[in-house]
Amino acid sequence: MNKLVLSTAIVTALALTACGDNSGTAVEKEKVVPVAQEQATAVSEAKVEAATGTETSVSVNYDNYNQAETARNFNNWAQLGGNNSMLHLKKLSPIGNKAPTIRMNLDTLYSVGVYDNDGEMTITIPESGLYQTIMILDTDGYTPFFLSAPGVYPIKHKSETLFVAVRTVVKDRHSEDSFKEAIAAQAGIKVVGNGSDEYVMPAYNQEQLHALTAEYNKKILESGIAFTYGDGMTPVNEEHRTWSNAAGWGGMALEVGVSNYYTTSENLSGDVCHAVTFPETGNKFFTSFTIYDRDGYLMEGNSHINSYTWKSNDDGSTTIHFNCEGKVNNISSNGSEFNYIVRSYGASQAISDEKINPIKPQVIQ
Repeated sequence: MNKLVLSTAIVTALALTACGDNSGTAVEKEKVVPVAQEQATAVSEAKVEAATGTETSVSVNYDNYNQAETARNFNNWAQLGGNNSMLHLKKLSPIGNKAPTIRMNLDTLYSVGVYDNDGEMTITIPESGLYQTIMILDTDGYTPFFLSAPGVYPIKHKSETLFVAVRTVVKDRHSEDSFKEAIAAQAGIKVVGNGSDEYVMPAYNQEQLHALTAEYNKKILESGIAFTYGDGMTPVNEEHRTWSNAAGWGGMALEVGVSNYYTTSENLSGDVCHAVTFPETGNKFFTSFTIYDRDGYLMEGNSHINSYTWKSNDDGSTTIHFNCEGKVNNISSNGSEFNYIVRSYGASQAISDEKINPIKPQVIQ
């Protein structure tokens, strides 16, 4: 495929609308690619040099952070076996900083492919009866497609590389049957019509990238804002999107009752008992709580719970405990400092408006 790096320009993108009959009709929209001319030239040259073994480092700053962090994630998954191929993880996300992406979940099995985009891709979501969604990211870290219903979808987009991430629910991570159901559903995902060029990561300065990731990760935890992502067509707060990609790369634009909404606590002490109580969320699919270390990676042990398995209170509310041994719905950081994400799958209006936002737990004596 002929590769072109685009400078600041308006290019045509096709955003898919999943109709009620799952016909996968594509709707044309415009997208602004926010890459400066000199930056685009540097990235183009770095790709050539990376391919020939004569790399020149591309400096990473706020202006190109999203592209650099996106490239890092593309490369991580490509190296694991997802280069122009769908890599199906049969187990839940890796624990610790060996994970290919920060703040992965413990709700779903991931299936991921990094695809050369020749403009003729088609993706199939099977009829599995399980929660199964496909999120597609471009090289700017936007998510122009989020697919949540079974069907066959043509994918039309100008990005030279597309990252296809499938999430298939494991209702109970302690149940062998839940894994068998999810693995069977993974087998029905089909991607056809991609190109054959393998992904080559531009030579972004990784030391600068990691330093900015730590800085932005800290900012979003301290700010208390919800994770913010975009489709590349609807304006969003770009500073918040940048922080979000640092703290949890790979999210989607909000659509009530369809897409997901993520909020995070601040860093909390792990040597005391905390608890938070909240009413029924109204989320279409399910809700979960997952504990992370201060750098945003999953922790060992009983660090996760979701609405398929937790026990609600008599009045319909739910209480989640953190590091409270013997308490109902208790998840643990094993005494270490932690933060947690509340994931709302098919977020309700009350969740998206943050009328329900259980990220401020109280210390329990």
